[in-house]
Amino acid sequence: MRRSSPVEGVRHRDAAVEDPQPRLPPDRGLRPRPSVVLVHTFVCLVAPVASAGRELPVASSSGAVIGGDTQLVKDASQLARGFPAVLYRDIEAVVAILPEPRHVHTARGQLVSVAGEDLELPSRIYNDPLPVDVIGDLGGVAELITGCVYSRHHDGYVRESACVTILSSAEPWVVPYVVQLLGEYVVEICALILTRLSAQSMFDSTAYRDFVAANPAYFELTRQRAISYWSCYYRRRFAREDYPALIALDRLRQGAAGPTG
Repeated sequence: MRRSSPVEGVRHRDAAVEDPQPRLPPDRGLRPRPSVVLVHTFVCLVAPVASAGRELPVASSSGAVIGGDTQLVKDASQLARGFPAVLYRDIEAVVAILPEPRHVHTARGQLVSVAGEDLELPSRIYNDPLPVDVIGDLGGVAELITGCVYSRHHDGYVRESACVTILSSAEPWVVPYVVQLLGEYVVEICALILTRLSAQSMFDSTAYRDFVAANPAYFELTRQRAISYWSCYYRRRFAREDYPALIALDRLRQGAAGPTG
């Protein structure tokens, strides 16, 4: 049975593309807690407007607010911003097989630091999904890159499928693509991440521990986004301490802090 999103249609497609005036969430009448009023307002009111094509300010790993336009199309140099420079040839191979995008998204991506290298994660992509057998034939690094790219897809079901591909990897450059999903609104993906990382004992792995330690401002921003989506859409379904994204983020933070006592 198909799972429904908290706002009908939001999970399957970004509402700003299909519907310039997305429906109000069912919990609209509930007031957020004072500690999350600002970020709640940002995500619920500002983000849909920004997704329609306006610039969306984001915080870099140093905490600075940045802005500008990028276009992730069929261009290896654009896509390469989201990955270490050493992977450029693999990125070229992936770009060569990507379908043409149906829509160009101009919001700038999120800046993070991985192993001392600044990366810019794609905001959203609108390329049609690749057939499963094509992705499987890529194998190795190219398959992981493809999974990371499609984890930024506008369709939530495509993001979930891509997430399955990348969750088993301990590559440091894969980690931000997983963490980014915890700050978004699809609770099924957040629950998947929580389950898989728990089963694989990945929360305190070197890759995740180093990423959280190197990106404190980004990590806190992701956590505030998760709180906002819980407050907007899920507070009737979950207690805050039971919300999968927040459990996962808390465990990542604990892992980065190391053993206590």
